Amino acid sequence: MLITAVLTTYQRLDLAKRAINSILEQSYKKTEILIIEDGSATGLEDWINHNRFNNIKYHNNQMNKGLAASRNWGINNANGRYIGFLDDDDEWKPNMLEEAYINLSSLDTEQKSRVGSISFGIELIKNNKTIAYG
Repeated sequence: MLITAVLTTYQRLDLAKRAINSILEQSYKKTEILIIEDGSATGLEDWINHNRFNNIKYHNNQMNKGLAASRNWGINNANGRYIGFLDDDDEWKPNMLEEAYINLSSLDTEQKSRVGSISFGIELIKNNKTIAYG
């Protein structure tokens, strides 16, 4: 089952790279990655091309349209059965997509038809220290 990761970014190259790497390091490998840069020109496209990531599709809105428009572009261009969203300042734990896949696979057809979204807990880290977990 293909899962699409939609990453939105604006003016934060280093954070975007970190978020992209957290997707690439997933234990679940059947993913496509859609990166939407919201009108900024940080050099992210060059970094992606230089590293020859074969499962990343990059798009730049050319002008700042906001988070909703960027996510909508991702939804409209996703090929995955499910879509995961993250912003440039987010990171996924290495087994996040695998856990999502296992949970979704455990549902029967009727249960799957009623699922609108799933969410996981968060870990808020500030200055290399976990300050909230839930």
